[in-house]
Amino acid sequence: MIVLIRTDSSIQIGSGHVMRCLTLAKQLRNYNVKVYFICRELEGNMVEYIRKEGFEVFVLTRVNTALHWEWVRDFWLEDAMETIDVIAEIQGSVDMVIVDHYSIDFKWEGVVRPYTEKMMIIDDLADRKHDTDLLLDQNYYNGLEQRYDNMVAPSCKLLLGPNFLLLREEFLLSLKTNTDSDTNKLKILLFFGGTDPTGETLKVLKAISEIRNIPITMDVIIGEGNPDKQKIEILCRKISDCRLYSQVNNMSELIQKADVGIGAGGTNLWERCILKLPSLVIITAKNQEEVVNAVSEQGSIYNLGYYTEISNTYLKEKLINFLSEKENFENMKKSCGELLSLEKIKKQLVCENIMIKIRARGEV
Repeated sequence: MIVLIRTDSSIQIGSGHVMRCLTLAKQLRNYNVKVYFICRELEGNMVEYIRKEGFEVFVLTRVNTALHWEWVRDFWLEDAMETIDVIAEIQGSVDMVIVDHYSIDFKWEGVVRPYTEKMMIIDDLADRKHDTDLLLDQNYYNGLEQRYDNMVAPSCKLLLGPNFLLLREEFLLSLKTNTDSDTNKLKILLFFGGTDPTGETLKVLKAISEIRNIPITMDVIIGEGNPDKQKIEILCRKISDCRLYSQVNNMSELIQKADVGIGAGGTNLWERCILKLPSLVIITAKNQEEVVNAVSEQGSIYNLGYYTEISNTYLKEKLINFLSEKENFENMKKSCGELLSLEKIKKQLVCENIMIKIRARGEV
């Protein structure tokens, strides 16, 4: 079986789309599925990283990074035809095309559909129509079940909510109960994704370096594509009991060792929640806003707000208040357990739903 994934990454886009697609690709590989990626050449792309993970990547022609989303939206036919050229290069037809891309909608999907047995969309915006057999939105929202009404055909199978989370193997296989810290210091885990284009890692580090009277130890994680890498390294050396990691493959272990997490509203939000880590979240992109607000209202995270509205003084004040109220941590852990379940995730793995759909070749 052959599956083709169309997704992109860059300094502006970030690494989230590629990382969740890689999680899915690795799980499909366990079913002896041959997975190919199609990515456009953009500044800060993850093409080589995908290749190092063992997948072949077809690279589409380069366009201006700043205008990338607009280019794909306006020149969707060119993007679709380049994708069809890749399918022809592989063998002329594939079992499924998976799309994780905010600028692709039913028009692109309709053109590519004749060249694939099935189509799947990964989305979390619900702002455009899709021509697809499967749609995955792994986030939590108010009114989740009605979110894609009139946006997909009645025959489309919807996989909605965090119990369809694309969890990496390290979380599925080595999950343990979060243990209390064995020191008198609060251990903070700081991670804002692979590229952190808005510079939140540096912002939070500066605020924490000014906090007094709260014993703290820190694990800071950044990706290789973080543009502030050198500045972060310098600041981490100035903070006592602070360790810096780059491009880790043991995220679950680091989360389990932490008392508090600080990060954005992307995939890592759910990784912290599944391990019941009390967390402060900064919204770093518009597509995170609805999710973070809903999960915060449910009680599983503490919402610090949108990144452009967060000053150093505000951030420092909120951090001190949160870190000083340890009695709230247990309530947050309980809320995380009520929001999503590892057992349910294992029972309805996305890759198994994909295999069922692919095997039903005659299904309309």
